[in-house]
Amino acid sequence: MSKINLLKKINSAINPDGTQVDFKLFDAEVQKLKNSLKEKIQIHTLDDVKMELEKFKAKLDTKPLLRALSETEQGIKENIKEKLNNLSVQLNSKIAEYKIIEDKKEEAKMAELSIEISDIKSQIYTLNNEKNEDIKYLKDKLSEINLISDKLDLNIKKANKDITDIKTTFKDENKSITDKFVAISHLLDESNITFRQKLNELSQRGGGAMNRQMFIGDVDPLTRYTDMNLKAGSNVTITYANNNTTKKVDVTFASTGSGGSVRSINSVAVSTLAGSTSGTDYVYLCTGTLTLTMPTAVGNTNLYTIKNVGSGIVTVAYDGIETCDGSTTTVMPVQYTAIDIISDTVNWNIT
Repeated sequence: MSKINLLKKINSAINPDGTQVDFKLFDAEVQKLKNSLKEKIQIHTLDDVKMELEKFKAKLDTKPLLRALSETEQGIKENIKEKLNNLSVQLNSKIAEYKIIEDKKEEAKMAELSIEISDIKSQIYTLNNEKNEDIKYLKDKLSEINLISDKLDLNIKKANKDITDIKTTFKDENKSITDKFVAISHLLDESNITFRQKLNELSQRGGGAMNRQMFIGDVDPLTRYTDMNLKAGSNVTITYANNNTTKKVDVTFASTGSGGSVRSINSVAVSTLAGSTSGTDYVYLCTGTLTLTMPTAVGNTNLYTIKNVGSGIVTVAYDGIETCDGSTTTVMPVQYTAIDIISDTVNWNIT
């Protein structure tokens, strides 16, 4: 069972009509009780105050919360059990297949099956660790909430006993009740804060959900691992932020590229080194006898167009030991002839 479902169950236990973890209604009930006691303290009897305390105790009933946590623990066990059963079936099948291949001495297939068997065993080990970790966490929280509930019961009982003692000991009820009301108000505040802290701890607990799915192009990539790491590619940035309105994490992809190639047209009359700016297609209109030296073909994705527009001889030379269609130079002696060349990331090619 995922942490999201866990929080929904806890929220339902505290606020059955709500759809998200929200303490506003709970805080309002506490404040309403305190305001009511302040208004009525001078005219109500001690029995009325005790009745108000019992009503507040009912509002802080932890039984629904404990039941929700127990159901969550059972759900985790059942979910893990089903996954372990499936993995066990896969493991037994691979082991049986390995034994058949082993008899046939097919070593390559044996090595491949050994890797698959090890991977399945690793998944079984990981699932067991996740189960133990989640169940231990839930048991710890159950113990903490039980302690809070017990402490609250003791404080309520003590408050009731003090009120009874006041009723039988003092004649001036109003003064005594006022003193006790101050202590009870502190108790209400402490209890409210403690419950909120524990539930916030549960709501902020991280970790991947074991039954989570995420589809990319109608295909679920989460076949081996349950967590995903989004990485930015070339000219792409990824940002994320918590959305308190939707209770989700918003992931934003932004492109920082220029959106296409740039063409650079150059007229040259002397020997020149060709440009190599990424994302640029170069056109060289050559006049006279000259040499155009190409940059390295390694990592170059630009397209080069070279044309002899004069009466001289144009020679295209290549960097180091690089070639174009197997030659270290390309000679263009005829006016108005042209070539297009492009790199295969090792050498140049005439297209």
